[in-house]
Amino acid sequence: MLAPNANLVVQGIPPIPQSLVERVKAYTDFRGHTFVDWHPRQRQMLVAHRKQGDNVPQLHLVKSPLAPLEQLTHDAEPVWEASFEPLEGRYLVFERASGGNEAGQLYRLDLGGTKTTTLLTDPDQRHSAVAWLRKRNVFKNFRHRANNATARPANHPA
Repeated sequence: MLAPNANLVVQGIPPIPQSLVERVKAYTDFRGHTFVDWHPRQRQMLVAHRKQGDNVPQLHLVKSPLAPLEQLTHDAEPVWEASFEPLEGRYLVFERASGGNEAGQLYRLDLGGTKTTTLLTDPDQRHSAVAWLRKRNVFKNFRHRANNATARPANHPA
């Protein structure tokens, strides 16, 4: 039988057999793909996807139509947003918060052999909204100080 959460008060509801839970499981696990960005030079794209058995979405590279997904980020925190470096696409910049603190940080992920990830921003501030300067590998983002509600743009050579 399915045991209700300890925080629920269950009255007048019959017990739910575990066999029924298993039969409907396929209809309760939704794991769609979200388009993130196109590669600037190759026929590739980034998608966010939560793999079966995982709790949060991560970034995946699709190298050609109908190709298998190549997982790029592996973390306990979700990654929904990213952007290829616009000139060559040799790396991407993505945003991730930690522990549900909503203090987004920006990271660079090199797409070469090692797939090295580097923190680009000050962890004492919140950062968001990556936009690349036209035809340059410099991006703009907004940083939010903890005691200041005003968002200030910042330039980062990536």
